[in-house]
Amino acid sequence: LSESRVFSKTFCNKKNCTEYKCFKCGKILKLNTFKCPECDHLQMPNIKQSYFQLFDESLVYNLDEDKLKQKFRHLQSEYHPDKFATKGERERRLSEELSSFINKAYTTLNNPYERGVYLLKLNNIDMKENETQQLDKQFLMEVMELNEQLEEIKEKTKLAAFESENDNRIKKISN
Repeated sequence: LSESRVFSKTFCNKKNCTEYKCFKCGKILKLNTFKCPECDHLQMPNIKQSYFQLFDESLVYNLDEDKLKQKFRHLQSEYHPDKFATKGERERRLSEELSSFINKAYTTLNNPYERGVYLLKLNNIDMKENETQQLDKQFLMEVMELNEQLEEIKEKTKLAAFESENDNRIKKISN
């Protein structure tokens, strides 16, 4: 990342980074808090959070696209750079970065194909550009079906069996 990038890390209080401190007043904030309720300053959000976390969605393929659009519009209305035109340089740049992050997240999650590839990436299956272009619909459908099966599992024994089967599928595909 370039030096001009305003937020490259958050000030996390915990290893899994579910909280961080306001850079201005030090108040403890939750992960998806982009404006401090105490001092009203924009924050340096955790850009390592997933797009699903940004929109407060579960890690699933099937999303309610209307709900996603509504959340996107709300986030953009809150953090659009035009709302911060009279603020200081730091907050203007933070709003630009945040707005860009929100746009990229929405664009990815709103496109079924991109959402599928992104889910694979979150599961450490990183697709190279040329491989992504060759990825067939049947494979993505299989991933969607497996994701739905996973959502329905309620018992630990069934989860362990599913995980084992999935590991075997991954090994088979990888070889």
